Amino acid sequence: LMHESMISSLICPQCGKCLEASGLQREDGEIEHGILACPEHEYPVVGGIPVLRFGGPADGQRKRAVELVKAKRYEEALEVMTGHPQATSDGMPLWLRPMAAFPGGRQAARRIRRHLSDRAARRLSIRLMRGPERFSARDIFRDYFKLHFKDGRNAFDYFFYRFGQPRHLAALSVSAAMPRTGKRVLDLACGFGHLTRGLVNCGERTAVGLDSEFFLLYVAKKWVCPEAEFIHADAVQAYPFKDGVFSAVTCCNSFHFFGDKECAWAEIRRVVDESAWVAVISLRNSLVPAPASNTALTPEGYAQLFGDWPSRMVAESEVVERYAHGKGPALAGGTPSRDLEGTGLLTMVASRKEDALRDYGEFSEWPHGRGNVQLNPLFKESAGTSREGVTLVRTSPSPHYEQDNPGMSEYMPDSVACSREDLVALKRHERSAGVLSLIDRFAAFDIPNHYV
Repeated sequence: LMHESMISSLICPQCGKCLEASGLQREDGEIEHGILACPEHEYPVVGGIPVLRFGGPADGQRKRAVELVKAKRYEEALEVMTGHPQATSDGMPLWLRPMAAFPGGRQAARRIRRHLSDRAARRLSIRLMRGPERFSARDIFRDYFKLHFKDGRNAFDYFFYRFGQPRHLAALSVSAAMPRTGKRVLDLACGFGHLTRGLVNCGERTAVGLDSEFFLLYVAKKWVCPEAEFIHADAVQAYPFKDGVFSAVTCCNSFHFFGDKECAWAEIRRVVDESAWVAVISLRNSLVPAPASNTALTPEGYAQLFGDWPSRMVAESEVVERYAHGKGPALAGGTPSRDLEGTGLLTMVASRKEDALRDYGEFSEWPHGRGNVQLNPLFKESAGTSREGVTLVRTSPSPHYEQDNPGMSEYMPDSVACSREDLVALKRHERSAGVLSLIDRFAAFDIPNHYV
């Protein structure tokens, strides 16, 4: 839910004036629903998430949610904000394709497909309402990606198995190195909140996730990182925050999709304080072909964009390699832009304080081992294990997943041997020697409750 203290950090993204709260509905002392308003504009709080996105279709959706919150029709407001348009897949199910060969069959097949899509959307909406006590994040991800993506399986694998991916370890590495000031940190384009959770665990910080997709934020809030705050806003519009309210900003695997990077960088600089630390992870290089269309820059282009601050750019693979050896990022020198021209994924860290850009040594504790440690869902128990000894075998969801996460096998073994007692201790959240060994070998790491 939304902490009331968050309101004092917010401003109207359209006019920059302070927002005042009214009609607040609280749960356990925190805000679940309500209205935030300046003299010219109104914004709803739905499910603990302030809806501060504006422009285009977002205006109609936001205004309708305002009406419903004022009428205390909270579930309807949530349905409006998490509403699912007709499935975007243009593929016809195999069992419907023969129908298209007959006169009028294609139109009939499309009607059936729309009906199935509506049923699937309704089922997903019901699962959202019933929450993590009844349904896992796996259930929500599967329904969502099946409904909205032509190749939903690959999208599901990318998000559900995110915690062990190289890009996530790189993000944890720079998050662990981030200065601890006690102020909030902002996770820009946070998606389902995987990195937001890492920010909370790496330093017991107050993290705020911002994304333009309300559905993703709601899942993040309820399933992935309930400890964080989440804001529905656009990363390439004026941000709904006062100047200098954050000590740091992160952005993972998203910045290269931003249409107006200059606007985003200007807003990032505005909302951070004098101790600012900005980390952009899994940054695509336009000189290297990418699996999805984007608006990436060259390494030199990024260097010029961030050039008004001291900054370091390195290959993401180097950050991951150091992480696998228990070390933070090497930021003392960085890598010249010309030497990164053939590198597909980059990590960029900028700070107003030059001395923050240094080489970080050994972790005092594995960043992925903080929090609610559970078995890595990529590992399955081998059928040939005994009552005492267990062999855990690393599986791969698909060949596409392997291609999208090169280098994972360099730190995550094909199999891990442990005892039955180790798995029992893991389920009990005990930090036995066996559990610590599983963390060392990336067979266990922090995963939210109700995730798997």
